[in-house]
Amino acid sequence: NQLGQIISSIQDRLVPPPTLPADISAGAEENRQRLIDSIVTTLTTLAEMRPLVLFVDDLQWSDPDTLAVLNRLLQRLPDLPIFVLLAYRAEDLSENEALGSFLHAVNRLRRERQIAVPRFAREHVRALVDSHLGDRSTKAADLGNLIFETTRGNALYVTEALHNLDERLDTSADGEKMVTIFFSTPTDTYRPEPALPRSQRVQEIIMERVERLPTEARAILNLCAVIGRDFSLDLLESAASLDPLGGLETLLDRKFLLERPDERLDFAHHLVRQTVYEGLSVLQRRRLHLSVAEALVDLGQAANNPGEVAFHYRHAGTSHRLLAAQYGVLAGEHLLQSYGFRQAADTFDRTLELLDTLPDAPPDLTRRALQGRGIASESLFDPEGVTGTYRRLQNWARSHGDRPLLLATYSRLTTVLGLLGQQAESNAVLNELLDAIAPGEDALASHVLFDLLERRRLIYNPGHSPDDGQWSRYRPAPSPVADPEADILQLLEPVHAVVPLFEYGWALLVQGQLGEATHVL
Repeated sequence: NQLGQIISSIQDRLVPPPTLPADISAGAEENRQRLIDSIVTTLTTLAEMRPLVLFVDDLQWSDPDTLAVLNRLLQRLPDLPIFVLLAYRAEDLSENEALGSFLHAVNRLRRERQIAVPRFAREHVRALVDSHLGDRSTKAADLGNLIFETTRGNALYVTEALHNLDERLDTSADGEKMVTIFFSTPTDTYRPEPALPRSQRVQEIIMERVERLPTEARAILNLCAVIGRDFSLDLLESAASLDPLGGLETLLDRKFLLERPDERLDFAHHLVRQTVYEGLSVLQRRRLHLSVAEALVDLGQAANNPGEVAFHYRHAGTSHRLLAAQYGVLAGEHLLQSYGFRQAADTFDRTLELLDTLPDAPPDLTRRALQGRGIASESLFDPEGVTGTYRRLQNWARSHGDRPLLLATYSRLTTVLGLLGQQAESNAVLNELLDAIAPGEDALASHVLFDLLERRRLIYNPGHSPDDGQWSRYRPAPSPVADPEADILQLLEPVHAVVPLFEYGWALLVQGQLGEATHVL
């Protein structure tokens, strides 16, 4: 169930979609650790069934949570038949501090073997071209030199150049005519002159291959580029305006796409998808994003993966911004449930920016986005995020006359700042809460909070009396409010009253009023 919330291919196979019951007794970090454990347990269980090879590519783009999973898994390697292969670009290591720390931890385990993979040398490219062409040409050595000069041994560039060569040869009646593809007028004493200048980027090679595709295949490739990486056949069929079978077969045959064992599709390389996507006009992108968003909704994926739906609606044009905001709120709430607090905060931020441009949007969307952003900030122990978000939520509550939400937000902000160690700021917010209660209104309901503020001021008072060597008479703390539970419930709903009551009981405990503290707690 936990994995089903974050892995789309599992969602495709489980009907109905998995649901995770809320565990209110566990904190955010505990739930995060449980999710990491569930991923590691899944991998170790697979390894117990049969030896397992795990290959993780492009580790330089990994986030801290992914590295936490790998780190936990590496601790189990001595006990299980698992071979882990990790690949990353060393030149990008400085941009990922978490990866650097992870690699240092791996080195301390002394269980790894590092293998540096350099670019292809000239002889490697020539051997690869010779093996690839076989008997089709007597000019393989010259072509190998040319491709090396053009690509400088970059493996991806070499691969794309060979695909480019294959497609051109397929359209040539005579294999020897491929000399004219890469060289200027061939003579007995010809000098190799690349038709592609050395400075040409691999994107241009990819676009040349794209331009040679049949119209139907190119339309399907454009749609796939908008869908993204790792997608289902169902989504492709639903989003396509025509039957994608013919075009898809061409794309698979020419190695633009790969068909995975789980009946999902992916691009041969992320740069292929990126290049095709960047080659689309703005209007093409908008219409294709809209088709994908509507297909996801039609397939019932909106509840399981609202973030993807929101992404496509957000890029479908201004007329679909409201739908993007609606699904953006759902996506943030979904991420909170799966403990992706940093991702949830980013999602709510994007959604709030979008809502700022939609004055006619339902106000409740802004409220939910702000509340979710606040919870994410709490879970990340981010005092600035907590303060900024709840201040915005207070302003929203005032402007919409939602007094219960206003008071609850003050109470929550007071509590969180106190738990994060910002006692002075917490007391200031608590004082604002008391000022927000109108004089004469809810008079009884304010007694607990007034008393709590006074006790906290005394406990956290930085000042102290000078020690004159004389004993002073003990002065007990004042008696607490007679019925604090009934008192505070006149002001706050039960869900928002729990933590202030806890703080009140804790303050009584610190001041030595054990019986009263026990009763409140």
